[in-house]
Amino acid sequence: MNHHIVTLAIQASCMLFLGCRPPEDDAAKETGSAGSTSDGIGCTEIGCADGFSGQFAPAFTAAGAYVFTLDLDGAGSTCAGTLPFNDDFSCDGALGVTLSGTALPPSDQSLPGFQVMQTDFATLQLTVTRDGTEEASWTVTPEWETYAPNGPECGPVCTSAGAELSWP
Repeated sequence: MNHHIVTLAIQASCMLFLGCRPPEDDAAKETGSAGSTSDGIGCTEIGCADGFSGQFAPAFTAAGAYVFTLDLDGAGSTCAGTLPFNDDFSCDGALGVTLSGTALPPSDQSLPGFQVMQTDFATLQLTVTRDGTEEASWTVTPEWETYAPNGPECGPVCTSAGAELSWP
């Protein structure tokens, strides 16, 4: 599997679900730091990330060649690869797919979700095909939320949204 893609998926999942931030992103969203003060207020280093995260319910587990096609207000992006994993998953544009169990036996591997690392869209449309047949399709209007894990006076301030996408 392309190490860069796996690293990006892990970082995106960490940022969107756990609020953490990879070290190379320290300056991107942080104005406060541990032990520092902002107008006399003690600040921490909790990070956050802008973006949308989606969870598939259930996760995709059937063997086959998958293509995830994303449309964000007319701008397209795709991810493609096979399950069980064989180092061929690749993505372009804003879309990232979560790969679960890459080092586990094929029966324990899945595609449980996706991430979009931008917020400048009103409608998200995602279609998933397996072996050329449509498995599922969704249209989502994100309900964006702005949050400041360290308080608004310390930063960072991030915008995110998410959804559980059910399919048969």
